[in-house]
Amino acid sequence: MSQDDNATHVEYDVSNIQVLTGMEAVRKRPGMYVGDTEDGFGAVNMVLELVDNAFCEAYAGFGDVVEVELGAEGWVEVRDRGRGIPVALHPTLKKPVMEVILTTLHAGGSWSHADAYKVSHGLHGVGVAPVNALSARLEVESCRDGRRWRMVCEKGQVVEPLHDCGEAFGTGTRVRFWHDPEIFTGSGVDVQVLWAALDVRAVAHGGVRVEMSWPQGHQTAHYPAGVTSWAQKQLEASQKAAVGPLLWSDKYEGEFEADVVLGWHSGFETVEFSGVGGRATAEGGTHVDGVLEGLAAVVERAARKSGRWSEAFHGGGLNPVALRTGLALGVSVMHQNPRFAGSVRDRFTSPDVKGVLKGFVEARLGPWLADRPELFGRVIGRALDAQAVVHRMQPWMDVLEED
Repeated sequence: MSQDDNATHVEYDVSNIQVLTGMEAVRKRPGMYVGDTEDGFGAVNMVLELVDNAFCEAYAGFGDVVEVELGAEGWVEVRDRGRGIPVALHPTLKKPVMEVILTTLHAGGSWSHADAYKVSHGLHGVGVAPVNALSARLEVESCRDGRRWRMVCEKGQVVEPLHDCGEAFGTGTRVRFWHDPEIFTGSGVDVQVLWAALDVRAVAHGGVRVEMSWPQGHQTAHYPAGVTSWAQKQLEASQKAAVGPLLWSDKYEGEFEADVVLGWHSGFETVEFSGVGGRATAEGGTHVDGVLEGLAAVVERAARKSGRWSEAFHGGGLNPVALRTGLALGVSVMHQNPRFAGSVRDRFTSPDVKGVLKGFVEARLGPWLADRPELFGRVIGRALDAQAVVHRMQPWMDVLEED
C-alpha cells in the first residue's frame, strides 16, 4: 500500500502488545480453559474440575466418597474426604499453598515429581485456578491436622485470606462456588450431563461412592468392582443372559494401569465402556484397540488349533464387526501423560498402550478361556459365524460404497 492511499494508517509497535497473565488471562479467554461458556459445556466442566481433584485423592487412597450438591440459589458444592488442601507456606512463593493452588495456573499435586498423584485427571493440568477465576465467588474449607481452614475469593482475587476456623473432625475439602454471570450466559449446569460424567468417574474408580443432589432429586453411583460391576449391571439391565458363567476381568499394572473386562451375551450388539483418567473416550482409542487385538489373537489361535478356521472366510483375520458381536467390553486406563486426538479428548492415542494391552489380554485371557472349554467353544463359534456373515455381505457392502 502506498503512502498516498486514503486508508487510515494504524501504528503497530511495542505499545500494541498486550500481555495477559494469571486470572486476567483466564477471564479474557475462558473457553480456552473450560470450554464453551454459552451452551452449558463450560459450566459443567467447572464442576468436573473440582470433582476430578476429589477423585485424585480417592485414587491415591484417601477417601471413598465424593459428593456434589447444586443449591437452589445457584451455587455448586463439591466435598471429599481426602487429606484436605495443604495450608502451609509454599517454600519458594512464601504464600499459603491453598492460595497458590487457587490463584496460580498449573499449580497442583499432578505436577509433583514426588508422586503426589500418579495419574492425570482434570483440565489438562491447569488446576483449580480457572474455576476460581471464572467464579463470582468461591469458598474453600480444608480440614487437616485437626484444624478447619477457610479462604474466600471473588473473580479470582482473594477477599478473605486463609484463616483458622477452629477444630476439625476428620479430614477433607469443601469447595462452594457461584458461576460468574458475566462469563456464563447459558442456562447453567445441565443435571443430566453432569450426572453422566459423574457416573463414568464412578465406574473408573471402583469402590468410590458418588452422590449428587439438587433441589429436585438425588442420585448415587457405586461400582464396587469398577468396570466389572459396570458390565454386570449393563447385562442385567439389558436382560440378556451372559454366555457362560462369568465375565473375565483383570488388571494390568506397569508403566500405566488398566482395568479390563470382557464378557459375552445372547444379543448381537456391543456393550462397551472405555475411559482414561476417569473420563469417557466415546471414540475409543489405543486402549480399546489393544484389547480387541488381543482378543482376536486368542480366538484365531484357538480356531486354527481346533480346525475351525476357514481361510476362505477368515484368511484376512477376524473382522472387527464379527469380533464385537454379542461382546461386553470395558477398559479403564490410568495414565500419567495421556494423549488424545482432538480438543474434546474423545479418542485416546497414547502409543505405548496398544501393544502392551494386546500382549496382556493374550497372556491372561487365553488360559482363562482354556479352563472353560464350553464357554471358549461358544465364543469361537459366535465370532466365526459372524465372520462368515460379514464375508457373504461384503460384495453388497462394496457396491454400496461405490454408489
